[in-house]
Amino acid sequence: MRKLLIAIMAALMLALPLSASISSDPAFLRVRGLEMPVSARMAGMGMAGISSVKGYDALNYNPAALADSGFTLTLPYVNVTLYNTASMLTSGIIDAALALPGATEENQQELADALMDSADIFAQSLGTYNKVANIETGVGFTAGGFGFNFYIIDSVHSYNAGAGSLASLSLINRLNAAISIGYGHRISFPYGYSLDIGAAVRFSYLAFTETIGAASLMSDLNGMLNTTPMYYGWAVPIDIAVRGNFPLGFSTTVALRNINGFYYMNQAPISSWAGDLFAFGNIETVYTPMSLDVGVSWTYDDIWWFHPTIALDFVDLIGFKDDPAFDFRTIAKHVNLGIELGFLDDHLVIRGGLSQGYLSAGIGVDLWALKIDAAYYWREFGMVAGSKGVDALTVRLTIGWGPGA
Repeated sequence: MRKLLIAIMAALMLALPLSASISSDPAFLRVRGLEMPVSARMAGMGMAGISSVKGYDALNYNPAALADSGFTLTLPYVNVTLYNTASMLTSGIIDAALALPGATEENQQELADALMDSADIFAQSLGTYNKVANIETGVGFTAGGFGFNFYIIDSVHSYNAGAGSLASLSLINRLNAAISIGYGHRISFPYGYSLDIGAAVRFSYLAFTETIGAASLMSDLNGMLNTTPMYYGWAVPIDIAVRGNFPLGFSTTVALRNINGFYYMNQAPISSWAGDLFAFGNIETVYTPMSLDVGVSWTYDDIWWFHPTIALDFVDLIGFKDDPAFDFRTIAKHVNLGIELGFLDDHLVIRGGLSQGYLSAGIGVDLWALKIDAAYYWREFGMVAGSKGVDALTVRLTIGWGPGA
């Protein structure tokens, strides 16, 4: 029975998100990037749509869009993203994990062994650095230019510097939680021109562990919890944005996000962190970089049964200075292009896009108080576009009202 429990925990560590993490080792510094909720709408559009963002997502990507968001209410949403989905399916780890709850005394060892074999195959497919999964949940509303949301993101990353097996795999777990408050204001001009300006402040909590080796997890779980340090702290980053609106449905946005992204951290073992979540100190400062994004979009909404949107974004322009070369592949990593076709007053939406050189596709169904959005797409984990693409599947369920809720 002990082996069965260990196998289940190992599978959960690989297939489901846990808490949060970063390490002082250079291999894990990339985890420190700006982590925001995954917009299933934008993911289906190739992560484009900064200038055409709606409702809840405006607080996270473009606070100027709050000026035109109207009333939306989200109570709540749940967003699950699985990365490396193709590798998961071919490894058999999902089927093996689902079989375990029905295990009998006769076959539980066989199923546990099958799960471990599948986990080993999946670990090999991850390569050096990867992301495995994350789950998000949140609530929020927009009204009269104001916006509020609260969200929690729980993600798991992986790093494998060894032989590419479960035994040499390290897990990087990270938790982000935030309360955001924002306001957008529209200045109208003659002939259909207007200017939206907006800002959002985010009271953000971050927690992460040192790297957790899969081998130590399976051999000494209690020891790992008592000796592995957890770093945790807070920051108050600010987003500002300006959006110009033009006749015929065109708009363009400039957004500077994550200003003042300094997290002031404390430290405690994982086992005591849960009982001391907010004992903040300042033993270390973790910096998450700013992001300068520019978006252009066109939307036609003059007839109720068909609403097309085309969006083009240039993202993380500040990050250009960290890229190894200024060439086509480098530029492609910062360009997103998307299209959205809304039918029957957006009760059915089809999406497609191109992000960092990879295709994406998505669909949305609005059942009034229940909204379902799904996207399948690729994200770049390498230094230039095309060097390390990772596929991802995002499904978002929202109980809410209003466009973009």
